[in-house]
Amino acid sequence: MVKNKTIIFFNGVYLPHVGGVERYTYELAKRLSKDYKVYIVTSNTDNLPGYCEEDGIGVFRLPVRKLPQKNRLPFLRKDSEYRKLLKKIKNLNPVHIICNTRFYETTFLGLRIAKEKGIKPIIIDHSGGYTLKAYEDLTIKKIKTYQPVFYSVSAASKRWLEKQYNISSSGIFYNSVDSKKDFRKPKNKTLRILFAGRLVKTKGIIPLLEVCNRLKKHYRIELIVVGDGPLLKTLKVQFKDATFMGALNHDDTLAEFEKADIFVCPSLASEGFPTSILEAGINKCAIIATDWPGIREMIETEENGILIDREAKALKDSLELLITNSKKRKELQENIFQQVNKKFTWSRTVTKVKKELMRYEEH
Repeated sequence: MVKNKTIIFFNGVYLPHVGGVERYTYELAKRLSKDYKVYIVTSNTDNLPGYCEEDGIGVFRLPVRKLPQKNRLPFLRKDSEYRKLLKKIKNLNPVHIICNTRFYETTFLGLRIAKEKGIKPIIIDHSGGYTLKAYEDLTIKKIKTYQPVFYSVSAASKRWLEKQYNISSSGIFYNSVDSKKDFRKPKNKTLRILFAGRLVKTKGIIPLLEVCNRLKKHYRIELIVVGDGPLLKTLKVQFKDATFMGALNHDDTLAEFEKADIFVCPSLASEGFPTSILEAGINKCAIIATDWPGIREMIETEENGILIDREAKALKDSLELLITNSKKRKELQENIFQQVNKKFTWSRTVTKVKKELMRYEEH
């Protein structure tokens, strides 16, 4: 197939930087690259080459200023290297410009280029709450002047945009996973409980470790912790009974989901639409998660998983239920597997994205 149409994604950060938006962009871009020539423009937060090709996707990494939190909210360094890369980007002649999230400097760059080229820009919003409220309130006014079309990755995100900023999303491009045929979970001698995420207090890792420490005195369980973060060294010293895997690549992380019996997402702060819930579901993990709007969208009923409040007692009671009740655990594993396969697969999402892109090409 001759790929005579080009899409450029503008992302604040991108792989190898670890995060849900980064993985979402990669998975969507990879699939769209079968029909389009796809490029990603992002910030060079990891000191990599300014341009390379990865899995058939061209990646431009623009230089950034050296700021203490540059990986969280990087600002571009507009020097000679930046201008050289920008010239190449503008010569790509895209038919679509897609910006992931609202508030990165790369988003504004994408909006400006779209305006120059007469393209209707698309913003895919991933939020279900504020990250930097004052900054976001300020930038949204500027974003609206470009008149982009908005999409969301969940109904919760769509509702939040409408409530906070009076922005009506044109649709939902769900965060997704690859569909998976039925398979048998490995039988573990010790029940495996999995946590996967950044090791910070707001992710609820400390209450989970404390609860599992108490439960381990009575049951044969093992807590597997996948992820890195500022708490890693301290937690490894304090909780010696847990297995800390550190940061793993995507394939190795999925392997841990396959082996796990129960996945716990005990976030104390609002979650958008976490990929980890989908990956747990498609790998037949029974799920316990804090009841946030985006998570509730995936775990629609008590037949698909257990939603809890932020109290440690709720976490302990739910874990103890699934540890002792194998029938209930297996029912949840099967039900969430069917739910994710039915509703949250990349084949469904990409079909919808392509259909929406065709609308703008026709106009």
